[in-house]
Amino acid sequence: MTIHRIASDGKTPGTFELASACCKTLSNNVRVDTQHYNHTIQRCILSNGFMRCGIIYVDDGTPRIAYQWVKS
Repeated sequence: MTIHRIASDGKTPGTFELASACCKTLSNNVRVDTQHYNHTIQRCILSNGFMRCGIIYVDDGTPRIAYQWVKS
């Protein structure tokens, strides 16, 4: 399962936590990626048990940091 896009207005915290928790109930393997400058979501991703895997490149050629969570 892949979290493709997630956004919030910043007024209510926990959007990523809720989305990742839902995905983790549906799949034993969840992936997500983000731009190198998005430090806020990077902290959220790491604090929710995801491990950094490397760099991927999307269709337009721009790099993204890839993360993965695997149920242990």
